[in-house]
Amino acid sequence: GNSRLPPVPPALFHKSTGGPMASSCTAPPGESTRSYPVSLILTVRSSLTSSPLITSCVSRINALLSLAHVPEKSHLTPEEFVLSGAAVVATLLLYYVMFGKRHRKRRKELARELRLAQMQVHILEEKLLSAKREDILASTPSRPGQPSSAPKQIRIFMDGAFDVMHYGHMNAFRLGRSLGTYLIVGVNSDESITRCKGPPIMNDEERLASVEGGKFVDEG
Repeated sequence: GNSRLPPVPPALFHKSTGGPMASSCTAPPGESTRSYPVSLILTVRSSLTSSPLITSCVSRINALLSLAHVPEKSHLTPEEFVLSGAAVVATLLLYYVMFGKRHRKRRKELARELRLAQMQVHILEEKLLSAKREDILASTPSRPGQPSSAPKQIRIFMDGAFDVMHYGHMNAFRLGRSLGTYLIVGVNSDESITRCKGPPIMNDEERLASVEGGKFVDEG
């Protein structure tokens, strides 16, 4: 028809040749920013697929698939291996972001409930030991000449090496004291401990002082 193309601006012609000049205009900043992540991902994928470690892993996996008579067209490629690994990592990260805090909060709640349950069990044990002590006191006859209204005394005796005092020893003292009104603790001598268990770490005086320092012990 009679329609004509608009003239090309002179700025687009090369000065020496008169031909069209390649545009040197750069993409807008927004365009380059949006395309940068894609370019970075493609670069990383290319470097991973050509990595000797990835190639070696894929070769070994394909060798196992060949032993299992898997068709060669179904063998794994480095690209598929990298994409699968990236999908697994992304899934784990997404799961951690979405559910990680929830699980940590639930674990803290369970730990708090466990501590409360342990405290309740401890209280029940104390009540049970107190009831046993009352039964023992009720079944213990009064001494001759002692008024029936006088408080009864029940002596509890226990002994041991108690070499290097620890929580278990103190808990034993607590339980023993809860069964009576007066706790007497005997301390084995260095000779008896050496004969039964070997040389003790602490001597007689040190072990006796440790036992007498316990708040549940009335006499050592």
